[in-house]
Amino acid sequence: PVPDWPFPGAHMSRLLLDPWRGRQRLWIVFLFYWLVPQILIEYLVHLLVPEINAAIRTTLIANGAWAIYSCVSLWRCAFNVDWRWLGYLARILAAVNLIVLPVAFYLAFFGQFGGPA
Repeated sequence: PVPDWPFPGAHMSRLLLDPWRGRQRLWIVFLFYWLVPQILIEYLVHLLVPEINAAIRTTLIANGAWAIYSCVSLWRCAFNVDWRWLGYLARILAAVNLIVLPVAFYLAFFGQFGGPA
């Protein structure tokens, strides 16, 4: 059985560990652990860091740290959904995200993207 969130008596450890262990519904992990945090991180960084090159690098660091957790959670919860094809789509999204992340780091920090390092 996969619990829906929010649920009565939810503790912070369950909110973080249930998706990591694959015990959460896919739509919850996609929205609240993958999509919304990435948008919020990017918005906050661009709000707080006015210089564009520094903002790009800071966004990559902040989103990169969260992306590892969120993509592993997305992968593990992929088939906690009624339509199996959405599980495959979620796994493709998680894999592509984790493949693109080091490439973006390389381009941003070695002067190929966002100006000289």
